[in-house]
Amino acid sequence: MIRISKSLGILMMVVSTITLIIYTLWIFGFISGLDPNLAVKIAVYAIVLIILTIIGILGYIMATYKQPVMIKSVGERGSGEA
Repeated sequence: MIRISKSLGILMMVVSTITLIIYTLWIFGFISGLDPNLAVKIAVYAIVLIILTIIGILGYIMATYKQPVMIKSVGERGSGEA
């Protein structure tokens, strides 16, 4: 019996390969009725969208992260003690 993760991995490989073939045919103009320039615009838009989303998430994390409270150890000496 195939585990769900293995079958999902196989599905992801097959879908990505088929998508890559269709996108390559589209971008080189072998699919009539679809503008190759639109394929480039969609790809650039997706890349910019992903990068800006990651930057936004990182900015949110940095803005809302609370600084950890520093606790001295029991055996640690202060800077004024010798």
